[in-house]
Amino acid sequence: MRSALSVVQLTSVTSSNALEFAIVGGTCTAGAYVNPTQSCTVQVQFTPAATGARSGQITIVSNGIGSPQSFAVSGTGQTAGAGTPAL
Repeated sequence: MRSALSVVQLTSVTSSNALEFAIVGGTCTAGAYVNPTQSCTVQVQFTPAATGARSGQITIVSNGIGSPQSFAVSGTGQTAGAGTPAL
């Protein structure tokens, strides 16, 4: 039985909408170990495929208590401006 003070090993870190919310880095990676007093990071790049509200979910699966853990990500796609390019 695992306790809240056990080292946790991450199995996977995924995005439900990888096209728009790509995982591009961080220390939360498959196979990583996280000690009870530590945390890890997930770096997400938002690239909207359309204008308006966009959303997704990042899910971390591990051998820890309460796995999987998920959190919502969101952003708003904007229409590209017709501004003047800088030289």
